[in-house]
Amino acid sequence: MLMLLTIKIFTLLFFLFTHVYSIHIGSVSNAIYLSSNDLNQTYSNLTCMQCSCLALRLNAVGWNCNDQCQMILNYSQNDIGLLHSSNTTYSFLIIPPQRSTTTTLTSSSSSTSTTSLTTTTTVNLKSTYIAPNTTVANIWNLNFYSYRAMTSTTVTVKFTFQAASGCQWYIDDVSILDPAGNERLINGNFEAPSSLSGWSTGYSGFCTFTYGSTSNQYHSTSHSYYSSCSTGTTWISQSFAATSDKIYNVSFWVYFNPSSTPFAYGNTGVNVTIN
Repeated sequence: MLMLLTIKIFTLLFFLFTHVYSIHIGSVSNAIYLSSNDLNQTYSNLTCMQCSCLALRLNAVGWNCNDQCQMILNYSQNDIGLLHSSNTTYSFLIIPPQRSTTTTLTSSSSSTSTTSLTTTTTVNLKSTYIAPNTTVANIWNLNFYSYRAMTSTTVTVKFTFQAASGCQWYIDDVSILDPAGNERLINGNFEAPSSLSGWSTGYSGFCTFTYGSTSNQYHSTSHSYYSSCSTGTTWISQSFAATSDKIYNVSFWVYFNPSSTPFAYGNTGVNVTIN
C-alpha cells in the first residue's frame, strides 16, 4: 500500500473582543512524531480539532492526532522523529529539528515493488546534498524540508545531478507549498503535455541524450525527470515569488539506480539549492 504523505498548513482564528488572532499550524498526514521527551502528555476521546485547541492552551510544539491526542511539549536530539503511520496526523507550531528515518512500503504506482520513505526536515533549507549512501537504492525516497524566506523576492529551487557510469538518478513529485497550503511550482510531477513545462533545464560537460523526461521510473502517474550523465552534470530549476519571513514546505521524491560497480560512483549525487 502506497503511503501518501501530504504537508498542509491551516489557520485557527481566535476572536477576542474586537480583535482577530490567527495561528498558522502545519500538519503531516499519515505520520506520527515519536519523542523521548518525558513531558509528553496523552489525552483520550478528543477530536483532532479539540486536540489542536488543547495543544495551543498547553503551548505544545506539536501533537499527534489518532486514537489518542498526544502532546509534544519539546523536541530533543534523542527523538526518533517522524514515522509513517496510517490514518494519523502530526500537527506542529514549530517545525521538528533535522531528523531522518526510513520505512519500506509496498507501492503500486511505480515499476518497483517497494517505496522508501526517508523524511528529512531542516529549519531553513538553503542547500543539501543527496548521496548514494544516504539513499535507499532502487526504491523511491521522500525528502521534505522547510524554507524560510529572508526577504520578499523571487527565489529559485535548483536540482543538479551528477551520475556515474551505469547509474541513474530520478526525481518526481516536486512540491513547494506556501503557508496557506498553495502550490508554488508548475508541473512538479512532470506530467504536463510538455513534460518539462515550467522548468528550466540544461547541462554542462558531454551530457547529450542522457537526461530529460522518462517513463522508465516514476513515483506517480507515468513520468519523472532523470539523469544518467557521467561526464558532466545536468540540472533543472524553477523560480517562485517568496514573501519575507514566511515558511515554505519543500518536498520531492528521489530514486537512485546504482551501477554494477559501486566503486565507480565517484562524486555522484543530487545537489539541491534554494536562493
